[in-house]
Amino acid sequence: MSQMSSFIDGEMKTGGLGTLSDGSELAKGFTITGQKDFYGGNHWVTDQKSYYSFWHSVQGDLTPDALDTRTLNQQWGGWLGKMSYPGGDNPKKYNGKDDYSYKPGNIVEYPGMMHDLKYDKMGITGFKGLATSTKAINADYTFVAQELALSLSPGLSLKQRARAYILGTGLGLVALPKTLNALMPLKALTLLPR
Repeated sequence: MSQMSSFIDGEMKTGGLGTLSDGSELAKGFTITGQKDFYGGNHWVTDQKSYYSFWHSVQGDLTPDALDTRTLNQQWGGWLGKMSYPGGDNPKKYNGKDDYSYKPGNIVEYPGMMHDLKYDKMGITGFKGLATSTKAINADYTFVAQELALSLSPGLSLKQRARAYILGTGLGLVALPKTLNALMPLKALTLLPR
């Protein structure tokens, strides 16, 4: 009964947001403003940004394991176009975990998706893992080979081929120092006099 009473008290506060017994809100609000139309009547306008945030907060509460569509196409700040997998900002579920249910429309993204799945399986995360983890060298060069093969594909547009080349070359350059470092002990042993 006290929970119900505090909820009702919360509803009666300015803003009208329900406050639950643990201090959280029932739901985020969104903004609706009244504007006078040409004839002097009220025209109610919903602020799209606040409504979008409200809708996703409700979705997150109802389906925490569902894909949060706000996390799609967030790679590289759009510099390489709309991409979801090649890079560090993979699509996420509402609960914050990586989500691979989204199937990209751009073939150039598939090597990135497979690369990220391999990294997840090995427990490697972030740029530091990419730059230093020698157990991921095979996954890195598989990605590089796939992207460079796509960059040579005559069936893709020039823009897609350029993206594939940039991605493959970029990851290859980042992975090169750890690869050379991993190969150095083997090279040193083969050069020793017998």
